[in-house]
Amino acid sequence: DDVMNKQREIIYGQRRQVLNGEDLKETLRTMMKDNIEGSVATFCAGDDSSAWDLAALRRHYLGWLTTEEDLHYTVADFDDISRKGIADQLYDRGMKILSDKEQRYGTPIMRELERICLLKCVDRMWMDHIDNMDQLRQGIALRGYGQKDPVVEYRIEGFDMFDQMVDSIRESSVKMLLTIEIRQAGAAPKREQVAKPT
Repeated sequence: DDVMNKQREIIYGQRRQVLNGEDLKETLRTMMKDNIEGSVATFCAGDDSSAWDLAALRRHYLGWLTTEEDLHYTVADFDDISRKGIADQLYDRGMKILSDKEQRYGTPIMRELERICLLKCVDRMWMDHIDNMDQLRQGIALRGYGQKDPVVEYRIEGFDMFDQMVDSIRESSVKMLLTIEIRQAGAAPKREQVAKPT
């Protein structure tokens, strides 16, 4: 169907960039920035900073961008904290992890790790998405929408699910890149043969 074809074009375009060996350094950094800003907006909604769920934000990133010590504020701090300040703090932490990693492993290995992380996540999430879209197609046929056109409903929900998948790819790629460690010192990761999703 045309919904899946459009989505397939987008995903295969992204896979081609990776497989063609394009430099993904900036892509991954932008993904990290977008992911952090999205999470901060979710957990720190509204103008009253004392109502922000900083504990949930800390838990969300625990072990890859935050430690138990992060994001604790007193009542006196609430006037001075901002979403931008929190997002910048997390982004700077991520950038430090990445630059330390690049110093340890060297630039060529770091570029290869970026490709591996993005490709693994794209392929895993895309396979799940294909299954979910199949279920959606069957479910919408069974739902028998009152006055609603099932084709329109399928298109709307399908693109919502696609957006969620793109968010998941972004987050899981960044998380993998920040936490991945190469077991063998000095050995480049082998370029894996990636199965083409059908």
